[in-house]
Amino acid sequence: MTNEQESVEVRRFKATKIKAEQGDAKAQLYLGVMYSIGIGVPEDDVEAAKWYQKAAEQGDAKAQYMLGDMHYYDRGVPKDYTKAAKWFRKAADQGNAYAQYSLGWMYYKGEGVPEDDAEAVKWFRKAAAQGDAESQYMLGQMYWNGQGVPRDDLEALQWTQNAAEQGHTEARALLKRMHEFVVTEMEAEKGDAKALYNLGQMYIARDYHGEKGAPQDGEDGFFWILDAASEGYVEAQLWMAERAWDMEEYVIALEWTQKAAEGGHAGAQYDLAHKYYDGEVVLKNFIEAYAWFLVAKANGNEHADEKISDLEKRLTAEGIEKGQARAAELQGSFGAE
Repeated sequence: MTNEQESVEVRRFKATKIKAEQGDAKAQLYLGVMYSIGIGVPEDDVEAAKWYQKAAEQGDAKAQYMLGDMHYYDRGVPKDYTKAAKWFRKAADQGNAYAQYSLGWMYYKGEGVPEDDAEAVKWFRKAAAQGDAESQYMLGQMYWNGQGVPRDDLEALQWTQNAAEQGHTEARALLKRMHEFVVTEMEAEKGDAKALYNLGQMYIARDYHGEKGAPQDGEDGFFWILDAASEGYVEAQLWMAERAWDMEEYVIALEWTQKAAEGGHAGAQYDLAHKYYDGEVVLKNFIEAYAWFLVAKANGNEHADEKISDLEKRLTAEGIEKGQARAAELQGSFGAE
């Protein structure tokens, strides 16, 4: 910055300060900005907040928003969500889009006001209608997840598209997930087992990337995955088995593990062999364990060798022969090689 430029800024600062001290609300706002970013004067958040306060008390919407922002981020004044919400509301009521978004966010998070998704939607909608990309993104997300409004995929896509077209990075990512979801849903409705499973996972993961999933997402996801598992999709069967083990529904878990093993999954075959080896949920049966370890090894499981060697020391020659015959029978029954 040249001395000439500096003197211009200093002169502008002095002139603005004179008007501000005379009670001019716009000058008070601009003086606050000058202190905030250091135009003609060193940066000073305390002084900035002081002048924003004066202008805000005279009803200047931009100053009210800036003062709320200072309280929200602990700049020049103590962090105080209640005061932040108060000033955001005053500015929002005057149509300030930034304040409308900020107030919506505070209702969304429950900061300084009770958590209330319907109120959040109300304020996001007001700001979104003025073209605020962040509000458009949030509104799209809330329609997508059914938060504060009934779930509406078309509304969600439209608002998210609007934000994405303004270059909003998170909106672009969400829009991509929305399109993937819609395509997967179409395939799932045709009965494609892999799509059924993927759609279930998408429902369950609706709260990723910071999204708050709708309450029914987990339940919906479970039933889509159950459909996929029932159609014989091994990944879905493994998921059902793992969920059942976690919930201590051991009989159900064993049934899904068995189905996945019969579907040719080496890991499931190894796990099932272990159940027979340990006598967990099923009666201990070394011959059955040996057979399943052999099948798991044939399908590429790297951990089966150790158990096979151990069982060959425990079993009689007749038992080994029976186990090998059983393994051949199993391989033939589900097409394993």
